[in-house]
Amino acid sequence: MKYFLLFFGLFILSCSGLPKASFNCSISLQRMNVIYTTVDNPLQVFSNVPASDIECSIDNDAVLRPMGGNYYQIYAAKEGEYIFTITQKSTGLEVSHTLRAKKLPVPVAQIGQVSGDSVFALQLAAAQRLELTYIPAFDINISAEVIEFSILKISKDNVRSEVNNQAAGFSEEARRIIAGSGSGDILIFRNIKARGADPGVMDVRDLLLYVK
Repeated sequence: MKYFLLFFGLFILSCSGLPKASFNCSISLQRMNVIYTTVDNPLQVFSNVPASDIECSIDNDAVLRPMGGNYYQIYAAKEGEYIFTITQKSTGLEVSHTLRAKKLPVPVAQIGQVSGDSVFALQLAAAQRLELTYIPAFDINISAEVIEFSILKISKDNVRSEVNNQAAGFSEEARRIIAGSGSGDILIFRNIKARGADPGVMDVRDLLLYVK
């Protein structure tokens, strides 16, 4: 009996010395640890405890929106570093991650999904407007709109003509210059101004197209 009690006592002592289960958490962003300003950034939280036992927060006046389950969205108004903290409610244990916020890149102009180099005359004829795209593409909702641009046409005979356009859609004058372009001509969409998620007007890089 005394041997049993001795063994039982040793067992209790050894159990009390076992490490308690730790609180582990990780996060997943589409762009590593980078978030972009002025748009909602999707984020997923992974933990070894139930979602009901965790609470998430972020500093520096960023906005954190729960989206259900372990999904969240982060909105940051300015560039810089943000601390995203995950707290286990039942224990008070915390895990923190540093996120870096930066401005959205400037989009790229395109005509009929062509963003440079050569374009067929038929593609030009079908186009109705100057569009913008982000390269690489984003998995978040970003929109930007052209507000004005000019088209410089250099014919294969080196005759130059130019027209200004005050919207994303082509004016009648812009349509004429585009429709009159043929193989060997060069079209340069330049002085492109646009508005996007960030405040202010963006200067978009020229779009140069060789007509085939």
